Amino acid sequence: MGHQLTFAVREFNQKRRQTRKEVFLGHMDQVIPWKQFESIITLIIQRQVMVADRIRSLREFRDWLANCFRKLISG
Repeated sequence: MGHQLTFAVREFNQKRRQTRKEVFLGHMDQVIPWKQFESIITLIIQRQVMVADRIRSLREFRDWLANCFRKLISG
């Protein structure tokens, strides 16, 4: 059985303002649906068996991720 919230905590959660991070992530989720993005990236990674060996530096990782993003956008 999970942890049950008290009435005070529940009321506070309903009245509190969203942080800038929460607002930003909400906008990002509207622009890029992350669940779909993650599933597509997972498929791409599964197809490329030796991706971890190919990624040798942060620059190569950035280029690889940009390429995956281009594949996502193009279709």
